[in-house]
Amino acid sequence: MLERRRAALVKVMTIGIVVAVASGCTARPKPPAEAPPDPSAFFRPESIMTVSLGSIREYVARLQFDSVLGADSQFVDFVRGQIGTEMGTWSRIEPETSSYRLSRRDLAAGRIIARVRTAAEVPSWGFGHWWTWWWVDGGGRGGALRSVFIAESEKPGYRVTRKDTLEVEDHGGRRFRQALARWQVLRVMLPSGDPTVIAAWGTCPGCCKQR
Repeated sequence: MLERRRAALVKVMTIGIVVAVASGCTARPKPPAEAPPDPSAFFRPESIMTVSLGSIREYVARLQFDSVLGADSQFVDFVRGQIGTEMGTWSRIEPETSSYRLSRRDLAAGRIIARVRTAAEVPSWGFGHWWTWWWVDGGGRGGALRSVFIAESEKPGYRVTRKDTLEVEDHGGRRFRQALARWQVLRVMLPSGDPTVIAAWGTCPGCCKQR
């Protein structure tokens, strides 16, 4: 009788092990995320406004962009500062998949954190029916962080530096667990009134916001 109970117990344990393995329940170490490539391997980051588009493309070819979970598509009116209005045109922003892992030092050295495509041309941003890469570096006034939008198009003049300094918001040491990019509407106080403006938002060491 005792032997039959032992045999039954062994049988149950064996079935349980087989089911666990078949259902993928075995503990597996998560592979480390691959570090994003350094653009300095392809060109001098400080020459971003003059370096050949071919060199930038070689760097971009090593990047990955999240077109599903981290991306945002909206009808955006860049002139009136509105989102979701009939006056806007389809606009898409996709984050670079490792952007949330960047440090402030990485940003200052120069990195691409997202890419943008819009149904209509937006010359003040360099956007259009092509991909435009959102480059961030420390080339702003006094070493401040700035945004440069680089169109993959060969059309001259489409490397646009925004006048406003890039805003980086820290979250008290808390970090995102994935890359995200969004369109936002901001209110800006001016002597002439309180207008709304569009901002491109993406993950970096915290939140990167460019209005």
